[in-house]
Amino acid sequence: EWEKHPYHIVIEVSFIAAFIYFYMIPLHKAKKMRVEPLTKKEEEGLLEEFHSEPFRSKNPDSNAVAIAGQPLVSYNVVGRSGVKISILPKHASKAVECLDLATFDYHSLATNEAVRDVAKRTVAAYGVGSCGPRGFYGTIKPHLDLEHDIAKFLGVDACIIYSYGFATISTLIPCYASRGDYLIVDDGSCLPIQEGCHLSRSHVSYYKHNDLFHLEELMQSVVEKDSRSKKVSRRFVVTEGVFRNTGDLCMLPEIITLCRKHKFRLILEDSYGFGALGASGRGTPDHFKIATSLVDIYVGSLSTALGAVGGFCAGEATMIDHQRLAATGYVFSASLPPYVTAAASKALAIIESNSTDTISALQRNSATMRKEIQLSRLPSGLHLVECIDDISPLIHIRVSQQYLAEHGRATAEAKLAHVVQSLEARKILAVRQLYTIEERVPNVPSLRIVVKAELPSSEVVSSARTVVALLRGEFSR
Repeated sequence: EWEKHPYHIVIEVSFIAAFIYFYMIPLHKAKKMRVEPLTKKEEEGLLEEFHSEPFRSKNPDSNAVAIAGQPLVSYNVVGRSGVKISILPKHASKAVECLDLATFDYHSLATNEAVRDVAKRTVAAYGVGSCGPRGFYGTIKPHLDLEHDIAKFLGVDACIIYSYGFATISTLIPCYASRGDYLIVDDGSCLPIQEGCHLSRSHVSYYKHNDLFHLEELMQSVVEKDSRSKKVSRRFVVTEGVFRNTGDLCMLPEIITLCRKHKFRLILEDSYGFGALGASGRGTPDHFKIATSLVDIYVGSLSTALGAVGGFCAGEATMIDHQRLAATGYVFSASLPPYVTAAASKALAIIESNSTDTISALQRNSATMRKEIQLSRLPSGLHLVECIDDISPLIHIRVSQQYLAEHGRATAEAKLAHVVQSLEARKILAVRQLYTIEERVPNVPSLRIVVKAELPSSEVVSSARTVVALLRGEFSR
C-alpha cells in the first residue's frame, strides 16, 4: 500500500518526529531553567524593595509652572474643626492651626458634632461599607433616604447619588449624549464636565465664558445643521452654576430662555452653588428664583456644602431611572458607605432647618469679603473676578494678561506661591488655583479663597485685608 502512496508515509514519519522533538525540548529547557525556591530572607528582601507606582506617575499632575525649590503643596492636613484646619508643614514636627479658607466645606458640616454622631450610629447599625454596586447588593436604606431627602429639598421627582463627585457629571453626560449628538459647553467649565464631553464622543462646541451672543450663535448653527440633514439630534447646553475656575455665576435665566427657544436641554453642574446660593440654599436656580424642576438635568456634589463624599443628580423620575441602567459611574461603582449618606442627610437637614442663619451667614460673609477686597484696592496686575450680587463663596484673585505678558507666568506663579506661604505664616490657609494637565481651559494664575459661614465678621475683614496687603507687597515690586 505504501508503494502506491510513498509520500504519505514520509509525511506521517515527519509529523511523529516533529511531535517528539517539540515535546522533548520544553522538558529539557524546563530542567535547565528550573529556579530554586527563595529563602524566607530573600522573600522579605524582595517585599521590602517593592513599591507600587500610580498610573502615569511620570506625567505631571498640574500644568502650573514649576517653581524652583517650592513644591505644589508644602504641608499635610492632619485635622479640622469648624473653620480651623491643622496642618503639618513638611520637615516640621508640630502641627499648626490655621483659618480655613481653602476647603469647600462652606458650613463646616464635616466636623459638626451632630453629623458625626449620626455617622457613628450608622456604622454601629450597618457596618462601614456596603460591599457592592447599587444595582446588585449595595443599596441600603440610608442611600434611599438621602435620595428622597435631596429630591424633596429641591422639589423634584427623584434623585440619584453617586460614589464620587468627579464621576457624577463625567459619566452622566455620556449617559445621554453619544456620537452624532451636540453639546455646547461654556469654555470656563471645570475638568469633570470636559471629561464627560470627551467621553460622549458627541460634537462638542465651546462658547466663550458667559457670552450669551456666542452661545446663541452656536445654537443656531446646530439647528441649521439639523434642518439641512432633516433630522433632530439630541442637543444639550452644559454649564456650571458657580464656576470652580473663576468663582462667578452663569446667566441661568437667559440660558434657560435660549434653551427653550432653540429646543436644547440644559445640564447644570451646580456643585459649588448647591447649599450656598438662594434664600434656602437650593443652589443657583434658587438664587435666580427659578424652580429646580425647570432645569432638565441638575447635578450637585455631596462633598462641598454637605461636607460628605460623592455627587448626585436630580430631576424627573424617568430621567433618573435611565441613569440607574446607563450611567457607568453608578452601575459599576461600589456604593457609598451607609454612614456617609446618613451623615449627608443629617447635614442637609441642618441646612434646611437653619437656612435663615447658615445660608444668610455664608452669603453675608461672601459679600463682605468681596467688598473688603475691592475697597482695599488690589495692586495693578491683579483683579478680583466679579460675580452677580457678590454672592459666590468662591473668590478668585487673578493675574491680568498684561502682567503675564510683561513679567511671564513663572514670575506670577512664584509671587502667588510666596503669598500663600506668607498667609500660612500668619495662620491663614488659602491656595493657588491649579489646573490638571488634561484641562482644556486657559491656565490663568490666581489665588483662591473659599468663604465659610461660621467665620466671625471681624475675621472676614481682617483676613481680606491681610490677603490684599500681602498681594500688594509682592506684586508692587
